[in-house]
Amino acid sequence: MRGTYDRLVSDIRLTYQDYQQQLFGETKPTLETILTATGGSDNTKFYVSADDKQEKGIARNTAARRQSLRFNLDQSLGNKLTTQLSGTIIRSFSQRGVSNNDNALSSPLYAFAYTPAIFPLAEKDADGKHMDNPAVGGNISNPFDTFERLVNNEDVYRQIASGRLNYSLLATGRNDVQLSFAGGADRFSNEGYDFGPPDLQFLRFGTPQGGLYPGIAIQGNGTALLTNGSLNAVWTFTPGSRWMSATTSAGLQAENSQTNDYRITGKGTIPSQTNAAGAANTTVNQSRTIVRGRA
Repeated sequence: MRGTYDRLVSDIRLTYQDYQQQLFGETKPTLETILTATGGSDNTKFYVSADDKQEKGIARNTAARRQSLRFNLDQSLGNKLTTQLSGTIIRSFSQRGVSNNDNALSSPLYAFAYTPAIFPLAEKDADGKHMDNPAVGGNISNPFDTFERLVNNEDVYRQIASGRLNYSLLATGRNDVQLSFAGGADRFSNEGYDFGPPDLQFLRFGTPQGGLYPGIAIQGNGTALLTNGSLNAVWTFTPGSRWMSATTSAGLQAENSQTNDYRITGKGTIPSQTNAAGAANTTVNQSRTIVRGRA
């Protein structure tokens, strides 16, 4: 047995593992499709664009996608009334994996720094599983297993709409009165989902992150809505001599904003459980804000 162990260690020492190249060596291309259309007449002008960008990350099992649709419309209704409308819809989806600093050696660069570059962490056995990282007494992660089985997704939607209406109430040689109304809305929604199975090395029972409750599932959602509107009147008086002019304006303005964010965290899951509900230890956090302004 001792001779077999010595030969195994000797073989491992002769095989250098470039962990960073193995994990961050993806070179898949980024694909982007853009469609635009514009046109109109003397009284109508429009612009429409659509964009779809798919980006593969340099790390294994990471990616991002951004989709957007935008339109603008300018319309003149006779000599006195003009309108402007615009709208944008954006969807962003990302699978970013795990990075940054931490105290549990779950981030790949931290784990690699404490792991001798002789263990074939990227390889799988006959059952299709990665080996445990033996460094630091096993209280560490195998980043290749983490990036394959840990879920860290974020899905964001945003809708933006605005409009403006201008009306020329009076236009003479001395007096010019313009009325305008402008309004808009901006809605944002974010859905984040994180899941790590209980047999993931750094989430097991007794590890710094697993503790007494191995495995984790987090569902976080947030919404925000901002709306505003204004009504304005501007009167410009120009005397007959035209060497001076006077402008008077008045208006009303209203702004509203509201947010609602919540997060459900479930610790202590079973292998087949991917929802936070039903975990051995569940916590819920929520915050809401409502702000109204008038002027």
